Amino acid sequence: MMPAATVTRDARFVYVSPACERTLADRLSYYKRVQTGGAGGAPQFIHTRCYRVSDDVLAAPAGLTKRIVDILHQAGCRISYQDRRTDKLPEPRLDVIDPLRPGQDKILAAIIANDGGVIEAPTAGGKSFLIRQMCRMWPAARIIVCSYSRAVVKNLHAELRETLPADELGLVGAGSRDEARVTCCVDRSLPYCDLDKCDLFIFDEVHRAVSEGNIPVLVRLARARRYGFSASPQGRGDNADLEVECLFGPIIHRQTYQEAQDLGTIVPITVWLYDTRHVRAPMYDNMVLLERHAVWTNKDRNRAIAEAVQDVRKRCGDDLQILVLVKTVEHAVHLGSMMPDFALVYADVEVTRIRKWALAGLLKADEHPLSNADRQALYDGFKTGRVRRVIATPCWSTGVDFPGLGVIVRGDAQASRIANIQIPGRVSRIAEGKDNGLLVDFTDGFNKMLENRSQKRQRIYRGKGWKIVQMGRPAPAILTPASKP
Repeated sequence: MMPAATVTRDARFVYVSPACERTLADRLSYYKRVQTGGAGGAPQFIHTRCYRVSDDVLAAPAGLTKRIVDILHQAGCRISYQDRRTDKLPEPRLDVIDPLRPGQDKILAAIIANDGGVIEAPTAGGKSFLIRQMCRMWPAARIIVCSYSRAVVKNLHAELRETLPADELGLVGAGSRDEARVTCCVDRSLPYCDLDKCDLFIFDEVHRAVSEGNIPVLVRLARARRYGFSASPQGRGDNADLEVECLFGPIIHRQTYQEAQDLGTIVPITVWLYDTRHVRAPMYDNMVLLERHAVWTNKDRNRAIAEAVQDVRKRCGDDLQILVLVKTVEHAVHLGSMMPDFALVYADVEVTRIRKWALAGLLKADEHPLSNADRQALYDGFKTGRVRRVIATPCWSTGVDFPGLGVIVRGDAQASRIANIQIPGRVSRIAEGKDNGLLVDFTDGFNKMLENRSQKRQRIYRGKGWKIVQMGRPAPAILTPASKP
């Protein structure tokens, strides 16, 4: 029979005495995936423990408290629980929140009932609205609203500015160092915030929170209740989902795409799947070489993408707002040379690479790398609808807000579970005159490895309840010459 155990919680850690390590070890550990030898090398899997034992006392991050208690209960252990925390939030003011959309009451109830945790809800399901309500219903709390992305943080700041008095709202990062009662902050700038005074910490796109640079900073949030939002809190490529739970706690509310669709908070998604078995491509065992020559610079596949986009425009009308997503700026440039009426959006790139592509006729002779101002102008234009067609790298794959977006084209050929949830979700946002979102993807049957990726994407789509329509091979079309005007 399992012995009795004392579980003690403080601001940062949970302690178990006696340690009960044999019972807890497997579920407080994971194998971290570490890439070796560059992107094309074989990964290593390193056994990682999220606890330590000293003098027969097990100590773990406080976010694992519920997991530990549940494991011990399931093992038949009698538990004595002690909570040493003294700093607690007051009862929330529910009389000051805005009218809620269907289903949002349950999410707020879960937040109030749990002193931390992760909310899994579809992209475009209204999490920025819920964050605004959290800032209102705890009017005296010091709050930090954080994300990995400068664009996400600036959007959150702009939306909170419509709700909070100017003297209550600050911005740290993205060129600013202005703290206030509610501070929006890029994660890289968290060391500049007064973390010791934070009562409530909110991380948007929380699956991106546990980078090596963030973890030592986030553990300093001793007083704060921590909440994370994400459409895909599980499925990290490095297997480090447990690290998210360490810092923020377990998933406390889960809303599926189908539930959100039934509630009317997002539009349904339809997938048009184009057949690309006719594409020719070289064979490589090295993944980087395969992607470069079979995907990024492959004229046949890029032509098939361009022809599929033309087919969509003919079928659905040329006024649709279309976003084509690719993995690298190299792919954006090669694909963009066949689609010159699409603007290119990418993160920082060396001027020498731009000149190289210009000399190859893939860009205009006077092309220059995008500046932060250029990217922001394109973002603002796409959000307001002035810009209608864009090819973008992953800098626009998550954490962006484009209400009028009608079509997303998956040119990236990726299979990451997080990407397969995050990317399509961008087209599900409700907008006037929009009754569904269209996702365009490709079978990639010309290469077994790429075809397996496509099938993995399709399984995710079916699991979300999205309708898949087999479109066959895109019709050949007259494409614009390679060099941009």
